[in-house]
Amino acid sequence: MSDLTSDGIEKYFSAFKAKNYKKGQIILHPDEEIPRDIYYIEKGHVKVYSLTESGNEMTHIFFGPAEMFPLVSFFKRETRDIFFEAMEDVVIKKAGREEFMTFIKSDSRHLLEIIDRMSNILKVYANRIDDLEYTKAYTKVVSRLISLSRRFGKEYNGRVILDIPVTHKDIANTINLTRETTTRELLFLMGKGLIVQNGHLIVIKDLKKLEKSLKILYKFSPEVFGFLVFVVRQVFMQNFYSNRIYSLV
Repeated sequence: MSDLTSDGIEKYFSAFKAKNYKKGQIILHPDEEIPRDIYYIEKGHVKVYSLTESGNEMTHIFFGPAEMFPLVSFFKRETRDIFFEAMEDVVIKKAGREEFMTFIKSDSRHLLEIIDRMSNILKVYANRIDDLEYTKAYTKVVSRLISLSRRFGKEYNGRVILDIPVTHKDIANTINLTRETTTRELLFLMGKGLIVQNGHLIVIKDLKKLEKSLKILYKFSPEVFGFLVFVVRQVFMQNFYSNRIYSLV
């Protein structure tokens, strides 16, 4: 997020009363009216998703601290068939349409930050489309982890912690995979020593190595790539398996 006028936005919302939402609580429903408020996340994370005809969840985007939603619906004054759900206990502040519009019109720098924030949302969606372009489950999962590291990653002792309580199911729902397939690929990455899991937080042990593995493997044809992944996975899964991981998803 650009720090263009972040202090101004943060200071503006500091004057509003905070509201707490519990993990799993729906903040915005698709059947509600055109959004009349803009929501600012003071603490926690929110996921945005829609439901397919069969009732399966399809996750669109995650929002974290200091981010706002639903910017697109708010400014276009339209409803969308999507849910906004708390991924953990979150603290949110919200401002009404008229007062928020008055605020951003009061200083061109505020308007520029809104444009910057909306551009960042567009970039996130573009990255998700890139992730979906991969044909193999392994590359989809690796690409998604790299994308999440760019948004929510925090470096610590040479590692990158994904500072968002994302589950295997959450990851699966963003890249059109089943939870079981996603878990298998994550176990494979753990066996290779590329990632570890600490509770619901995924830690990338070597981001550059993870990025390199994606570039190298994707150079092969889909058939050769699939065979290589199958062979390597069989070797690692014979030596690495942990039932503990299933209690975390």
